[in-house]
Amino acid sequence: MLFCICLYCHGELAASKPDPIYLTTFYILVALGGALGSLAGSVLAPLVLNGDFEMLITLTAIAAMFAWQRRHDVMISRALALGLAVVTMAISVGKISYEIHRSRILTRNFYSALRIVDVGSPPNAWRRMEHGGIEHGSQYLDLERRREPISYYGRSSGVALALARQRQLSPSGHLAVGIVGLGAGAIAAYGESGDRFRFYEINPRVLTLAHTEFTYLSDSQANVSVALGDARLVLEREAPQAYDALIVDAFSGDAIPIHLLTREAVQVYRNHLTPSGVLLFHISNRFVDLQPALARLAVEEGLDARYVYDDPDGDTGDDSENGAEEEDTPLSVSTWVLMAADKSWMSAPGLLDRAEALEPPQPGPAWTDDFNNILSAIRVGELSK
Repeated sequence: MLFCICLYCHGELAASKPDPIYLTTFYILVALGGALGSLAGSVLAPLVLNGDFEMLITLTAIAAMFAWQRRHDVMISRALALGLAVVTMAISVGKISYEIHRSRILTRNFYSALRIVDVGSPPNAWRRMEHGGIEHGSQYLDLERRREPISYYGRSSGVALALARQRQLSPSGHLAVGIVGLGAGAIAAYGESGDRFRFYEINPRVLTLAHTEFTYLSDSQANVSVALGDARLVLEREAPQAYDALIVDAFSGDAIPIHLLTREAVQVYRNHLTPSGVLLFHISNRFVDLQPALARLAVEEGLDARYVYDDPDGDTGDDSENGAEEEDTPLSVSTWVLMAADKSWMSAPGLLDRAEALEPPQPGPAWTDDFNNILSAIRVGELSK
């Protein structure tokens, strides 16, 4: 759709090019239009729209403009153009109406558009946070079940196994855990009295929703805190936190924050881990396979790396594996990569039969803060699925 819109609009723009004497003004106005369009998408849309509706609005506007331009054509051409405009408007209005009515909350800011959706019926109803088609955490609404972690964070998931392993190794039985990415705050459900759980979240709207629409943070027995800002920058400024586990959970969807996956980023994470600490990456994703990139990082950093694939419902469908909600279920398929400096860490009962070795890394450098090296890694296929 975007391709068709751009092709049509650029064609009309080129056809309207004036005589050479006016070309300077024409190109200035074209540049001004591009700047205004960028501002409309990045600044105006988040202020006036509470969802990702600008594509639908644009489609309707372009179809209406197309119909208007054909108003002097022969009858059949006018009728087809008008029909296209009416159908496009009906589809757009229907889609926007559907999104509004299915959502408990629709909210948007510079970072993203978020929706809160209630799913199912009591006593098994749950609430879900969504960003586009990607889930960012869910919680049962029943008072007796709301402390139960669901979605990607169930009791059989890689993060659950890793935290249980660390609790066994802790002399005091208490854990210090850092989590990059808040979502609904489901990981806080694993906190026990005496634990310290610290979340790093860039989007203040996510923090608001985690407090007002979910209760994981307030229900947790651990000492829970949240640091607002880009997680890597905050971690670079903080003194070493001596985490038993550092969980990087910011890779849902197609917008991969590569700066959280570079060799320098891993060094920052390790600076905040205890010698026996474990580094976890949640890589459930419907667009990108991140295992090769992490395998290369593990090799270069001398870490033992395994992954845990968890399918609570026993479904082998690829779409659900990567975060797509093909059906309403409170438990989601998840893939977690675990990295530890201690080679014996993965041999614990409960992990030994679940953690599988990553595929050997492909040739090429690990991702680094040097963008040229990132491009090199992409060229040799480490980003392709």
